[in-house]
Amino acid sequence: MQATFSDPQGPRWIHAVLQVPAAVLVAAALFGGLSFAYIGFLLALAVIASSTLAMIPLRQRAPVPATLTLGPGYVKVNATKLRSPVIHAKDIVGASTARTDAGFALSLGRKGRDTPTTIVVPTEAEVDRLRLALGVGHGGHGTLSWWTAPTQAQRSAFSGRVVSTLSIISVLAAAAFASDGPFVALASVVAFFAVPVGLILSAVGSSRNVTFPDVEMTGAGIRLMTTTGPFLLPYAYYNGFVLERDHLVFEVPPPWGSVRVAAREPFRGSGVSDADVAILRAQLDGAALRARGFGRTKEEVAGRVEMLRRGRESMRDWLARLDMVGQTLSTGPGYRGQSLDAEDLWTVLEDPDAEGEMRMAAARVLRHVNDPKVRVRIDAAAAAIRDEHDNERVRVAAQESLEEAVHALDQLENRRARLMMR
Repeated sequence: MQATFSDPQGPRWIHAVLQVPAAVLVAAALFGGLSFAYIGFLLALAVIASSTLAMIPLRQRAPVPATLTLGPGYVKVNATKLRSPVIHAKDIVGASTARTDAGFALSLGRKGRDTPTTIVVPTEAEVDRLRLALGVGHGGHGTLSWWTAPTQAQRSAFSGRVVSTLSIISVLAAAAFASDGPFVALASVVAFFAVPVGLILSAVGSSRNVTFPDVEMTGAGIRLMTTTGPFLLPYAYYNGFVLERDHLVFEVPPPWGSVRVAAREPFRGSGVSDADVAILRAQLDGAALRARGFGRTKEEVAGRVEMLRRGRESMRDWLARLDMVGQTLSTGPGYRGQSLDAEDLWTVLEDPDAEGEMRMAAARVLRHVNDPKVRVRIDAAAAAIRDEHDNERVRVAAQESLEEAVHALDQLENRRARLMMR
């Protein structure tokens, strides 16, 4: 599948790789058996290397062409050397789709990231395949967050790295070129205080971002961290935004008129490029249209498989009845006068928005279908289920015999009940 791919932050490991030269210098200083003068010199170079390399801009500014490989519960992206990740369904905390000039965009919020990853494919059918592979329902999933401007911690980290680097360079320059001892002593005293402070600020700014997002798509509306405080804008009242210098200006209902959200180029940390702003606009526009009833309607089949619901039956009686339905389905139409279609069952099983109980029942019935591809398709559907409890229930229902399934599912229910009582 061909697509364009945008992953602004890129892989986390690249930041660790950039610190390898500093680690090598520190190791040489500590274990090289050198004199104190050389140890100090190597440690000084380590601080310079660590601080300067950490300031290299690594954020992606424009989408790149990519080839996608879809698997059970994951999508493998083959784009550039630094941006060819495997995206797993369990790592996704938010998702939304939108139509763009280039096709259909699926934006994915991933753990520990300040800007969503976006995949754009040419057709709606392809974005539906992407959604199903990653367990994203028709109405999206979770929340999508954008940090549109650097946080205070990130700004402090940048300043700290600059202070550390300049302080060390000043000491080295004074030691190399100053003939008067007091200049060296003064530079050393300044560095003694400035370097630790700079390193601490750098470490704090590199830690996980725990501040509130500047723009967040939630089920209740668009949560904005404006220049005057938090603001919740329902999708039905969203009427677009404009980028004015260092702010996103949102038009909102009276008496406010408009609110402003800070937005910066991603230089000192978080931020949004022009491509990020375009995706943000497309996702907000799409959500607003859906809120006003212009979105694509979802085919509802739950009513046609309602007979599979457990009700007040024991686990054994329920599974036995589902086995009977499955045997009937594999040999001929009808159950108690009802017409049960295998495609409806597949729709329920593969629908991330469906109830866990109904997905489990569909898997139990479909296991009886005489087709070698059934097991593979059921496993693929289960792999895209993020809820571990529902994931296990679907797998047990699809794979185990009646007695083993009853025992395993009763244990799962008891374990879930104990966790809920804590």
